[in-house]
Amino acid sequence: QPLSVGVSYGLHVNMTYVYQSPYYLHDDTYIFFSIRKRASLFSINEAPTPTAYGELSVFELYYEDTDEQQGIAGATILIASLAQGTDYFVTPGAAGYYTISLNTSSLGAPGTYKVTATADWPDASEPFHSDASRNITLSVTQRSAEVEILTPPGQARFLDNFTFVFAYTDTAGTEDVRIPITPDDVAIYAEGTALLDFEFTL
Repeated sequence: QPLSVGVSYGLHVNMTYVYQSPYYLHDDTYIFFSIRKRASLFSINEAPTPTAYGELSVFELYYEDTDEQQGIAGATILIASLAQGTDYFVTPGAAGYYTISLNTSSLGAPGTYKVTATADWPDASEPFHSDASRNITLSVTQRSAEVEILTPPGQARFLDNFTFVFAYTDTAGTEDVRIPITPDDVAIYAEGTALLDFEFTL
């Protein structure tokens, strides 16, 4: 029937009996009811792992119709305060499964963040699923890096200088990237003691 969700309805039921033995009287009653949205649940199927700043934190959510115990496809996934297509990306999978790739630089400096994801179902669209929300905790870490000796020093005579070449490398991404540095960024230690500025040249 073309009935609306969330509206109260009443049915008038009139019971009659054929006019013959034992000749029952008719009677009637009213039945009142309303139609609700379908119950839904939004859960974390694969939790995010600690992710370096600037990288994509990937996790999978599951939007389920709990009345039928089956996944719901075709929902819009919203994350509060973030813009889809810029801050995060959604890849639908099998019915009800949504993979989220969230750019950690959209959250801020390294730390722990809680974001709220909502599975949004169009209000006027059948079969009238309920929206559902879920909090997700993400850990944003500092980017891993290492100092790499590119050219080791040779053997130098006493009182002579020796030279070596090193690089500061970002190892957090899929490819190693050299990190630009200045002399102020570098400290060199000899036997655990920091050398003074005039004791080396960068």
